[in-house]
Amino acid sequence: MKGHFAPEIYASELKEFIDYLNEPREKTKKSLRDEYWEDSYIYAFSVDSCRDIMYKLIATELKRAMKSNELEEIRSLLYQCSFMKYAPDGLSGGYDHSGRFFEAMYYISCLGFDSVYRIFPEGLPLCDNGYPVTVLNTNLLLCILYNTSQNKVYDQDSVIVKAMNSLSSKGDKALRGVTRCLLGILLHDVERFNEGLPLVLDNFNRMSSILDESKKVLCQFAVSLIVIAKKFLTESEFNSILIPEHKLFSKPYCDYILSKNSFEQQIFFEYPEPISELNDLLLTPIPLTVLHQPYLNNEQYSKRERNKFYLDDETLELNFILDYRKRKGE
Repeated sequence: MKGHFAPEIYASELKEFIDYLNEPREKTKKSLRDEYWEDSYIYAFSVDSCRDIMYKLIATELKRAMKSNELEEIRSLLYQCSFMKYAPDGLSGGYDHSGRFFEAMYYISCLGFDSVYRIFPEGLPLCDNGYPVTVLNTNLLLCILYNTSQNKVYDQDSVIVKAMNSLSSKGDKALRGVTRCLLGILLHDVERFNEGLPLVLDNFNRMSSILDESKKVLCQFAVSLIVIAKKFLTESEFNSILIPEHKLFSKPYCDYILSKNSFEQQIFFEYPEPISELNDLLLTPIPLTVLHQPYLNNEQYSKRERNKFYLDDETLELNFILDYRKRKGE
């Protein structure tokens, strides 16, 4: 099932990749590269020209695999693509855990439902520091995951009111469709879910600023929403979900992901020497979310700013590297 970069074809890109790893660079936070060589490799995922080549290769293979219903190949390709986009590189985006919402929606569709607990573990606060519609969707998902009829961990009513008020917005149609679907799951309102899913599918490819070519082949958000619905709706409610026919959706693949709660990480394309260590990095478990309040004791900031949570991206990366080394026995 695995393929390889062909050095004879991509020799110039491969050389550029390797040269880049050896160049000095600056990061917004203190670099880990002096102590951890893995830092340079992880960071390179976000900037090197080989990544663009890999995305195109993955897109081509995805189209082929979807036509022939090669479900495990589809899954490994989607995982590899998702990791390349969301490899923990220690660079802060300035958001709290809402900054990992897209990551969760991509990983659920290729690693199964249980992966959501790596990104949104128990005990996180509600989000209030990020892109508004992503904050809304993350908070809906947190309520779905952790609120029960006996124990309301989060103020669900206020989350629902804010989400309802956002539905009339004309922008971000795909993400507003996600909001409808998550509201449908939280409220056990199948009709609302059925309204939202076509919006997600029809508008997914319009989010061009956050999609590479490979992610335009199959709508991973739709798969993940159905996986979440399966977990939290009753059997009769789930059986009432309408799955639209759509070029960006594969029902056989969705059924495959529904068949288990979790899947092992698997890559389709392997990197050649001398960067073969990337293959093992790709198979390291995605890191647990870590938050911090960097301005908590800094009187120069307002009370609101001091109380804000941010993703601790550098700790995420360090934990990822340590997990990698533990797996390698170093």
